[in-house]
Amino acid sequence: MDEFTSYTNLHISRNGQLSHVMVDDVTTLPSLFVTIYGRNELSKKSLGIQENIYASLRFFYVYYFKKHKVTFDYAFHKAGYDISEFIDEFNGFFKYLLGKQHLNNLEDIVGLDFLYSGITKSNKVTYGNHIRNVSGFFRYLNIRYMNTAYQDLTPHEAHIFSKANREKLEYVMKDFNSIEVAQNAPVHRYKSISEKQNVELNNMLIPSTPAFADTETGEYFEEVDNPQNPFKDAFQQYRNYLIHRLMFAYGLRVGEVLLASLDSIGETQDA
Repeated sequence: MDEFTSYTNLHISRNGQLSHVMVDDVTTLPSLFVTIYGRNELSKKSLGIQENIYASLRFFYVYYFKKHKVTFDYAFHKAGYDISEFIDEFNGFFKYLLGKQHLNNLEDIVGLDFLYSGITKSNKVTYGNHIRNVSGFFRYLNIRYMNTAYQDLTPHEAHIFSKANREKLEYVMKDFNSIEVAQNAPVHRYKSISEKQNVELNNMLIPSTPAFADTETGEYFEEVDNPQNPFKDAFQQYRNYLIHRLMFAYGLRVGEVLLASLDSIGETQDA
């Protein structure tokens, strides 16, 4: 497989029920095992928790493809639905997150020699949550597939292999949880951004606009491109610009922005 594979988490609605699905951007098909996990397990959780777990799984799937040049779904199928060898990926995945390589679109991983001695508490908590979310996914795969329905094993043998995988996963997670954070790491305290920072951020987030003609006046407007905007998709540009405006100009919190709808917006009422 030579083409670089990335994934997108989509929000979908069916019969009034909201859920998520992780789609392979190349094949435009949902990830098989993440979809099964989402339907059978994640659907029981709140949408916010689902979103966090799907983000972690997307990071892991991209990491796995960058490293091995095959999708995790393909590799797991070829491994006979045995999760054992994939548990060994946690160390590399954690270093990948520490190096912030999940934030770039490079086709390959750039070195993973990150010293644990430099881990801050915030890094351990943030990236540790991704590790734990993938660990939960692995536990589910082990329970679902390491049995006589999917393995050519006796019930006793399947139990032995399943237990070994579970204990290996528990050991890796225990080892990860024991990692010590740097004692002399600087403490970052976040404050409101200054007016200058707001202007700079606002200028960066202003959406690019295509050429268009005013239907009422007939006036023609040239295309305007904002090279500072890091987002290429028009929808993302407008969405992020509105989020910034709502939060900074009107003081809305994250939860309030997420709950905002067209019905939330109306004309200003005169006093």
